Amino acid sequence: MFIIPVREGNRPARFHQLLAAVPLPESEDDLPHCLEGRLVAFEGDPAGNENTNLLLQRLAPTGIRPVIRTRLPKGRDIGIYLNCVVNLLNESYGGSRGVLKLDIGSTSEKTRHLRYGDVLSLGELSKLFNHLPRLKSGKIVLVLQASMPLDPKKLSRLFPPDLFAVQLLDDKEGLSFPHGETEQALRKEGFDLAYEETEDDS
Repeated sequence: MFIIPVREGNRPARFHQLLAAVPLPESEDDLPHCLEGRLVAFEGDPAGNENTNLLLQRLAPTGIRPVIRTRLPKGRDIGIYLNCVVNLLNESYGGSRGVLKLDIGSTSEKTRHLRYGDVLSLGELSKLFNHLPRLKSGKIVLVLQASMPLDPKKLSRLFPPDLFAVQLLDDKEGLSFPHGETEQALRKEGFDLAYEETEDDS
């Protein structure tokens, strides 16, 4: 997996700095499928750097699979960013070759505010997605921390399970693992469970 910092020092990384983190062939003729099945993700929140979308557009012909994860910070036009990401995944990645992850953490707004600071409320986020395009295939992933409060019924009211999947993470390891009763409750509400992406062997 290629992990690309979204910032260079105290400022957003420029396009050429982001691009330099991915080994590409010198010839454009060798670009198609040269990174087939490899994953690319970002260190830091890509919503804070519009060049990340330009980078993913540039990398689309290589066959790479983007993992785009954001905490939905306020203070920026997050709606425009999410609209651009969904359109990018649909038009350049077929709607399913990449994944958009929304790092919401918990269904408790108090807990989310304490952990993440000034981010969109779940109600605001739900209303926002009513006006955004849908993925052609696949689902947007809601990332939740297993140690934080989680109300599956509230989650399904705000985020339709036919459009959203859920990934449960362990706070310490930052990885997905089975969570028994919690997973059962989420599946009862109709949610699919998502896990870490793996790179293709080919």
